[in-house]
Amino acid sequence: MKRKIAHFFIDDKFFYAAKRQFESLEDYENRFFVISAHHQFKYLDRSSIEIINPNDLLKYIKDPSFCDILILHTLNSIPIHQISEICSNIKVVWLSWGFDIYNNIFPQYPLIKIRKQHIESVYPLRVRIRRLWNRMKRKKQELCAYYFGEGYGKRKEFENAIQRINYFSGVFPEEYDYLKKNKFFKARYFCFNYVGKSKPSELNKLSKLGTAIQVGHNGMEWLNHIDVFKRLIKMNLGDRKIICPLSYGNNSDYTNFVIKEGYRYFHNNFSVLSDFLPIDKYKALLDNVGYVVLNVKRQCGVGNILIGIRRGAKVFFPKDSINYRHFSEMGVKVFSIEEDLNEKELNTQLSDDEIRKNCELVDAYYNYEEVMKRLINSLNSIFQ
Repeated sequence: MKRKIAHFFIDDKFFYAAKRQFESLEDYENRFFVISAHHQFKYLDRSSIEIINPNDLLKYIKDPSFCDILILHTLNSIPIHQISEICSNIKVVWLSWGFDIYNNIFPQYPLIKIRKQHIESVYPLRVRIRRLWNRMKRKKQELCAYYFGEGYGKRKEFENAIQRINYFSGVFPEEYDYLKKNKFFKARYFCFNYVGKSKPSELNKLSKLGTAIQVGHNGMEWLNHIDVFKRLIKMNLGDRKIICPLSYGNNSDYTNFVIKEGYRYFHNNFSVLSDFLPIDKYKALLDNVGYVVLNVKRQCGVGNILIGIRRGAKVFFPKDSINYRHFSEMGVKVFSIEEDLNEKELNTQLSDDEIRKNCELVDAYYNYEEVMKRLINSLNSIFQ
């Protein structure tokens, strides 16, 4: 008899990759759910998913016959306070998307803490003072809420939810090691990546590589775009294009600031990608990119990183970032912003052998067949 898997999602484009991957498994019966009081979605097709009214959720997840495995595609796909209510006979798997471990806000908190994630010095002094003052006010309010309001109880709900998780998969395996530092994190390791079927990398020749420099991959503040701009403006880059994808992010003030500063520094050589595009069109717009700079310390931007590596581009990270650790430990030749973001590295390209090795390494780990093997092994281990 087939094992039953219940998948819980939020409204997001990752849904379709996961649906294809899990529905290809012969030994499992899959159902896909969104918890919602309405039926309007930005990315999801109503016919491909079942909707559970929030008021009805408990009767599903408390029923031992509902499923054998319940998969949370992000921790937020089920209300935090109800995760601990899931029937004890059901195995709970959490597939993290990143923001649910790095960007939890009070009364929750980041499960992986990143030191100096934002580089404050890029802002004018008056802005830094205002931001500091707002943080101090917010901290005071949070302390009052924690000790005199519902903060303590809400935090315990959060920790109880994490403790209920049986299995965890991050975007990178290294994230599991970081999460284990939290005493209430009890989950075992699970391995999954959202990928589609694709051909092996078509290796680029050096003569075909572009010279444009991609800075960041979204409009989030922790990408620290301005710090990169300040480094690049000191170099003689000629008429090189600086390309900034800013098509998603939740801080319009920050993205407007990045756009304003980008044009101030680089004038007509600055280019912004501000619209969501199908992946093929997005890749086409990045065809001239030979250098990718992601000034982010948390795990972030894996899709853009893989596009860059498979194109043969040089990819730069902060040396103490999780991205740098993951890809360098894999054996991929990547570069640090602190030591390598200079005119020499931006005026030379990887050799054909280096490009070929980089592509072979990422294809070996991220190709569809290998990801599916790891998924099957992880699912099988649950019932051993």
